[in-house]
Amino acid sequence: MTSKGLRIMVLAGGPDRERAVSLVGGGQVAAALRDAGHDVLQRDIMPDDLSALDEFTHWNGDAIFPVLHGRWGEGGGLQRILSDRDLAYVGSGPAAASLCINKHLTKLTVAGHGVKTPEAQLILPGQKRTIPAPVVIKALEEGSTSRPGHLQNRTTGRRRANLPKRRIPAPPRRTLRPRQGTHRRRPRR
Repeated sequence: MTSKGLRIMVLAGGPDRERAVSLVGGGQVAAALRDAGHDVLQRDIMPDDLSALDEFTHWNGDAIFPVLHGRWGEGGGLQRILSDRDLAYVGSGPAAASLCINKHLTKLTVAGHGVKTPEAQLILPGQKRTIPAPVVIKALEEGSTSRPGHLQNRTTGRRRANLPKRRIPAPPRRTLRPRQGTHRRRPRR
């Protein structure tokens, strides 16, 4: 570890549908943190195998950086475990994560605070869509890239499911540094 660096454990993988995306993203986050001078361990974590958290404790890590997607990884399950163990981590706490994984409840919450959002409809089994196409269809409590679909045709309402079908390449690795003059310090008194 460098004199300025922290010991950070990047958690990736998990049990949810977006596991592969999480593993790629976790690798990119770990590389960026290493480039920034931090001591980094990347570990795969599952609800039935929390050994990475024990390793973090024995390693005397400073913070956990979860890069998981889906209901367990970003929807409160992992956050509850981290909070219960009193481990420092990046991201929302369990209550906020649990709310935010549900797209409908999140929309209602932010709209209640005056934030404008696009027209949407929660469609339960047996219900028909009432808003006009084209629309994007997403799972209520999964990550945003999990089985998205688009209704393109206004007359037939045919669904083009699981778009896009091509693999989206990962962006090139870059070290992100603040631009000169963008950081403001509070004046000393």
